Amino acid sequence: MKSIYTSPFVLLFSLFFMTSSFVSIAQQKEDVVVMLSGDKKKGKVVAINDSTIKFEYSGESLGYEFKKSDINQIEFASGRIELINDSNTTAPVSSPRSAAENADTKNKIAVLPFQIVSNDASLTTEAMQHEIQASCVSTLRKESATVQVQDPRTTNSILAKNNIKMEDVDALSPEEAAKLLGVEYVVFGTYDIKNEGTMTSGSSSSTYKGQKKDDKEKGTEYSSQNSYTTTTYSTKVELILYNESGENIFSETKRPLLGSLDSYNGAIKYIAKRMPFGSKAKK
Repeated sequence: MKSIYTSPFVLLFSLFFMTSSFVSIAQQKEDVVVMLSGDKKKGKVVAINDSTIKFEYSGESLGYEFKKSDINQIEFASGRIELINDSNTTAPVSSPRSAAENADTKNKIAVLPFQIVSNDASLTTEAMQHEIQASCVSTLRKESATVQVQDPRTTNSILAKNNIKMEDVDALSPEEAAKLLGVEYVVFGTYDIKNEGTMTSGSSSSTYKGQKKDDKEKGTEYSSQNSYTTTTYSTKVELILYNESGENIFSETKRPLLGSLDSYNGAIKYIAKRMPFGSKAKK
């Protein structure tokens, strides 16, 4: 019976080949999501929807969603590359964000459009959000000489260019908002309006016009009535100040003395004076 001889060199080569194969299998390629900001997310793309993609990081089972408007391209493990947004031309998010990152944020503050909370469906809240935002900016400029307050048009323009609508503002984290707007501080404000009901009041008056003839007086009496209907509101203003790290460094709530829709001005002035850079700040 013949014996089969295998040289040590052949055995060593086979062992090396098998080990390399196992390592190659273990190190499977990942999908890479390249963001417009330059960040790269490594893991597995689970699904691609109209406006978002579903994604799982390597070694994790928790699912995440990324907006397609924030993505440059997807580099699949197969080697295929799918372009979502051309970073050189469309980049709706990266341009403003890059400018914000390169800006000097020291002692700069931005006020976001106010959130309106009300039980009165007849109110035009979008216009009011901008009005109160502008009022808050104006007050901060008067009461806080040590900080530079960003113009509300600039704030709203950056939000719009990043496809952030009014209803999405509250979903922004303070850290994200400060980074996006290029400021050290950001103010989140809420105006709470409660319709307490209506009240009707009226007044009446009468006049008499007469003539005297043959010692007799004749005349006519005229009367008029007026009624007024007013709506009573209970309002409350809340301002929260965050720094660029997302820390809540000041918050205050104030109920205006007058129950009218535009009574927020006095409340904002009261709170602004007590902010860390206000004239009545706690030392």
